[in-house]
Amino acid sequence: IAGIGKTIEDLSEFSESYSEAIIALDAVLANPGSSYMLYHDKLEQSNELQVNQEKDLFEAVKQADEKKGLQLFDRYLQNHISSHQQDLDTNKKVIDIFFHVLIKELKSFGVDLSYDNPFRLLTTIEQVKEMARSQFLSIIKYVHNWRKTDLSGMLAAAKNYIDQSFQEKDISLERVANKVGVSPHYLSKLFKEHYQQSFIEYLTNLRLEKAKDYLIDPNRPLKEIALSIGYKDPNYFSRVFKKEFNLSPSEWRENNIF
Repeated sequence: IAGIGKTIEDLSEFSESYSEAIIALDAVLANPGSSYMLYHDKLEQSNELQVNQEKDLFEAVKQADEKKGLQLFDRYLQNHISSHQQDLDTNKKVIDIFFHVLIKELKSFGVDLSYDNPFRLLTTIEQVKEMARSQFLSIIKYVHNWRKTDLSGMLAAAKNYIDQSFQEKDISLERVANKVGVSPHYLSKLFKEHYQQSFIEYLTNLRLEKAKDYLIDPNRPLKEIALSIGYKDPNYFSRVFKKEFNLSPSEWRENNIF
């Protein structure tokens, strides 16, 4: 039996597709004789709360929030794991899929965890639940340690790479994310969370502060300054500068050269 989520185009959408697949699988189990079901809008309308709860569960793991994570995971087990012994194989399949998707989601977040199905040889529903809870707790503890060590190092590496490459015209969130080994979506989120500004805000501020250093030289053309800090269009550079400082580059130069 199987439940099938919508096709995705980016890894960051994987957990949502997983939630859709689980909803479709629940519909299969509720209809004896069915072997598979594709996720569709009617299922979405009737299961919106469930999807949000599963998104919250993944987010709790990423934040290493053990208390909230366990509460949501216990609710997940209650909603998705049947108490009937004859459903043992289905239960093991559902929970194994959950952990595979969680590991993939964490990988895009920068957490590299291995996973080997520990449910194959279990013979009762209670064993499956206990093993699932133990596995879930160990993952949250791993993420907690990662956030204290590797996360800060990864963000520092991203920030340092931007500091060294801001003058390049093709620098982008995608390029920086690839450099440090996480998805652009999560690098953007983490950057905002830790530095209280977006990637583009940080890059723009860095460029404009450097522009002010160059503007002190009265002989340096504005076009050359724009190109040297990563703007290929001097007019766009001037608009960005004026938006930030309420002065054009030329006006700022006149006010700051003595």
